[in-house]
Amino acid sequence: MSNKFSLRKVFSPETLFFLVVLVLAICLRIYRLNQLELFGDELDVGYQAYSLLKTRKDYRGNFLPVYLESFSESRAPFFIYSAIPFVAIFGLNEWGIRLTSAFWGILDIVFLYLLVRLIEKDKKVAMWAALIMTIIPWHLHYSRAGFEVTLLLFLILAGTYAFIKGLMKKTIWFSGAAICFALSFYTYNTANVFTSIWIIILLFVFRFELKTQLVRLVPALAIFILILIPFSFSIFRGPAVSRFKLISIFSDQKLIEQIILKRSADPQNLTERFFHNKLFVWSKVVLKNYLTAFSPQFLFFNGDPNPRHTVPGFGEIYIILLFFLLSGILVSLEKESKKPNIWLNWLLIAPIASALTVGGGEQATRLFLMVPPLVVLIAIGIEKISAKIKGIFLVIVIMILTYSLVGYFHELTKHYPQEQFRYWHFGYKEAINLVNENESICRNYFLNNSHEPILIRYLFWTGTDPNWFLNNFKDDKENQTTNGFSNFSLGNVFFGHLIEENRLEGVKRILAEPGNCYLAFQKDEIPGDWNIEKEPIRGIKVLGLVKAPGNKDPYIYLLGGLR
Repeated sequence: MSNKFSLRKVFSPETLFFLVVLVLAICLRIYRLNQLELFGDELDVGYQAYSLLKTRKDYRGNFLPVYLESFSESRAPFFIYSAIPFVAIFGLNEWGIRLTSAFWGILDIVFLYLLVRLIEKDKKVAMWAALIMTIIPWHLHYSRAGFEVTLLLFLILAGTYAFIKGLMKKTIWFSGAAICFALSFYTYNTANVFTSIWIIILLFVFRFELKTQLVRLVPALAIFILILIPFSFSIFRGPAVSRFKLISIFSDQKLIEQIILKRSADPQNLTERFFHNKLFVWSKVVLKNYLTAFSPQFLFFNGDPNPRHTVPGFGEIYIILLFFLLSGILVSLEKESKKPNIWLNWLLIAPIASALTVGGGEQATRLFLMVPPLVVLIAIGIEKISAKIKGIFLVIVIMILTYSLVGYFHELTKHYPQEQFRYWHFGYKEAINLVNENESICRNYFLNNSHEPILIRYLFWTGTDPNWFLNNFKDDKENQTTNGFSNFSLGNVFFGHLIEENRLEGVKRILAEPGNCYLAFQKDEIPGDWNIEKEPIRGIKVLGLVKAPGNKDPYIYLLGGLR
């Protein structure tokens, strides 16, 4: 009898539904995961993880660094460290990098489900929340590329879950919350603002429960401070805030120039200074960014203007869910409770960090922490309406969601890779493979570095040994000129650009020397639509060609001399 009961519990409709959602989440996040080429940040994550795996140093030679030094900036470490097992198993390729994000994205769904059950005490709302997070474009898109935010979201969800469990269970749950919240600071810069405010909100919301168990918080506080000590040193040294300085509105020179221009009309007039000053302009921009994050235009129609962050023509959330979101917000506002609503508070603070950055009102990466409260409010709305309109209503909702998902996923996997390939820095993987394949022909390589920084692409796709790189690399500044090619070098590979305006003539001059090979781009060294494979240039041989997706036009050439 007891065995029968336990089996019924294990295979309950709720459990089976959640397992189906989990399988769907996995399938949606790994299907054709390698279809798009890795863009620059993903390559950097991968080679940093590979370098740590092989040398225990980042690729700039820092031993087990708190913040990793890349060619262009310092990077938060935790996502890169978490990628090491995947790179070790799958290697330097799309799977090794993107499965890291997919893994954390799947755990996001698991912990959202657990957290909603814990807070709402409603299995149906939890199931709807898990399903909605599984299928909405915002979370699905970011789970399929090497973005740190799926890990950040996991840490916030797991930390919140552990904190609330700690109020009811053993002290160890508070320690788990402290670890998760502290590690979030090492994951993505948004956490610096969000996690700090979120911890204060949790302490305030549950202040009465905590009054009788403050002693139990002491070990968690000690762990939290201990983990954040290296982060604190990084803040004072600079790497933890270097990225924020680049994207912050407070460092935006365009805003400063606008203020100066306005004041120049009458520099001595106090009115000009009163209305045209940094405080006024910054406040206006922050408020605009904050409100834009909640706009239907961003959430339901167009999404992030950067095609790498959003499939054009789709919002971050399906438009059909707007009605349920509004319903969920109304239900949450009308709900009688002595405590402030957790989800509404989360939603209100989620855009703050992004609002402080240039273009932050529509930057889906920095606004990613809006996903859980939006999803839960939608789930509450669906459950509230379905309780009143039973029967056919649920069937209609499922049919519409299925249609929305299939339409989006078709666009994501069929048209998006062919139409937006440039935003994923297409062509470098195949081009570097051409370089590898022609080692017996080419003695020296000249690689055009003027489009995207090509060094990290060369290191990643050639699988360059990090130890060798550390011993042979000096600088990535173009400090030498070879045959009219301004460059820096690594072994027999020269990274840079041609100095003269007539670049085709520059290519000819380089290839006139036996053993030289040149990686050239259509519409750069090769003018217009000239297909030099079909209409050859005297003295130049096409060793390999990368064609653009869709129209199959020439995109990148590996060229050698005729000898």
